[in-house]
Amino acid sequence: MLRVAKAPQSTYRHSFMHRNSSGTDPVSSLAWAISGVKSGESSLIFRSSRKHSEIPSFVDATPRIRLVAVRASGNIHVYTLARGGDGTWSIPSASFEAEGVLAPLAHGTFVLDAHTGAPCRADKAHLAVALEFKASKDTSEEGVRCLLLVVGARAVRCLADFGDDRIAKTEWGSKAGGAVGAQVVDRNGECPIIFHLPTSVADRHTSGSYALAVFTDKREVLVYSLPALEFLHTLPLPAASSM
Repeated sequence: MLRVAKAPQSTYRHSFMHRNSSGTDPVSSLAWAISGVKSGESSLIFRSSRKHSEIPSFVDATPRIRLVAVRASGNIHVYTLARGGDGTWSIPSASFEAEGVLAPLAHGTFVLDAHTGAPCRADKAHLAVALEFKASKDTSEEGVRCLLLVVGARAVRCLADFGDDRIAKTEWGSKAGGAVGAQVVDRNGECPIIFHLPTSVADRHTSGSYALAVFTDKREVLVYSLPALEFLHTLPLPAASSM
């Protein structure tokens, strides 16, 4: 069972229930993840939902269930779920906000492990680890824990720890076309994905085993390194069979 804290309840309901009404900023992309965020203080300050006010950067070393909502404007809201003593789940506090890219793709938001590049999935295995997690005295020294990747129609941005630091951003012009899909791909073929990097491209990818593949409406795939988002290659998609 999921409950939302009383104070912000009406705000959350309004944000999601009226996302398609005129004059609002609709939610274009949603992603669930289980991840912690680095400990320690940060000098970066982000906007809160209240005008003319500021809040400290997001700090939460414990791996928890996160819901990432990216709006059409590029505004990112990260909601954290907490489990109560009676076993119910709730969203006890307001969302953390960061800046992504315009026109995010519906399935273009990814949360990745900062050390391995693997997806931080909200599944049974990751939940079991989160429930058994115990903070240690060395927790604050572990640094960045996750990467948030948001792909839009014309750009992609990579953020550390849900926006605590902006790692990279890249854009592509109209000649490349508009993005219609994206995948985080494993060059070693160890993940259940439908697109794999050719060996010649994989050999150029030195930042771990993963890369970003952006599919365009011109039937091409733009391949970028992670997390630096360095352009690696353009691959043509095979023509659709008429059979």
